[in-house]
Amino acid sequence: MAERRSKRLEPVKRLEAMREDKALQQLAHAMQQLQQARQRLAQLEGFSSEYRARMLGGAGGTISGRSLHGMARFQDHLEGLMQAQLRICQGAEDMLARAREQWRSAHARQRAVSSVIGRFEQSEALDDARQEQREMDEQGLRRRDF
Repeated sequence: MAERRSKRLEPVKRLEAMREDKALQQLAHAMQQLQQARQRLAQLEGFSSEYRARMLGGAGGTISGRSLHGMARFQDHLEGLMQAQLRICQGAEDMLARAREQWRSAHARQRAVSSVIGRFEQSEALDDARQEQREMDEQGLRRRDF
């Protein structure tokens, strides 16, 4: 007897399940990367706010021009770091969107293959039931003939 269609598609089902798992892992990694990038941005923003508050409120007395220039330069440096981190966050968001779409696609393919296999199995079960009924009918006819 020839191998059933549902059984022939089992390797395809396993392959699609592996692809979906891999896409899910990539999605989780992209989520983690975005979370870390956002945390770094929040940390830089906190440093900047804290430094700005110290500059404005912590001076108490007079500040030399040189100190003021150094503080402004440091604040500019922090702003540049925040802009760079913001670009990293945007890149991580883009990567997350791509990973999410890849997972959705892999998940849809895996579900489609499973659905096809399910329909094949139903069809095969119906064919088996019909074959069994035919065999029982033939046995009944043979017994009646004797």
